[in-house]
Amino acid sequence: MRRKDLGRIIHGHPHVIVGKQYITDALLEEVKRQLEVHNAIKVKFNYLPEEVRISDAANYLAEKSKSRIRDVRGKTCVLERLKS
Repeated sequence: MRRKDLGRIIHGHPHVIVGKQYITDALLEEVKRQLEVHNAIKVKFNYLPEEVRISDAANYLAEKSKSRIRDVRGKTCVLERLKS
């Protein structure tokens, strides 16, 4: 991914928003679907349990969606699809 593309994703609207139900099977499916359409997506966490850090939640999403973390800022992360 080029730096220009990463900047566009970071400053754009999130593709997926994590709400009060936190990470559900439906949310994981949506992350996978968005990664199939786009090489990289922005995920915003509107809700995180107190004991969970953003980096842990992002790692969990990356692991389950077979992607890698490109950037974590505040309550958002950018995931990039792994090349197969």
